[in-house]
Amino acid sequence: MAYLAHGRPIPDPRKPRGGEEAIIFDPVTAARAALATAMRTKRISNVPLAKTLGKSEGAIRRLTDGSSATLNSKHSGAGRAGFATSPDRCATMA
Repeated sequence: MAYLAHGRPIPDPRKPRGGEEAIIFDPVTAARAALATAMRTKRISNVPLAKTLGKSEGAIRRLTDGSSATLNSKHSGAGRAGFATSPDRCATMA
């Protein structure tokens, strides 16, 4: 997703307006968006999060920029670092 790859904030969910249609994220993208949003809110970068989770910075970067095709259970330690993720995120795009 371009928003994640470019470090842009994910728009808050809203009802579509004229000419727009709702985009519902798949669970993996929703989790990535929630993680990126939480990191931005808490002002934590990839390196401190990686250290907290015992992962490499590259592993965190792949999660947050959407460059990896899968999100698997070995990265599910985000909750231990104080990040709550929600797969219910959606966005509206023109």
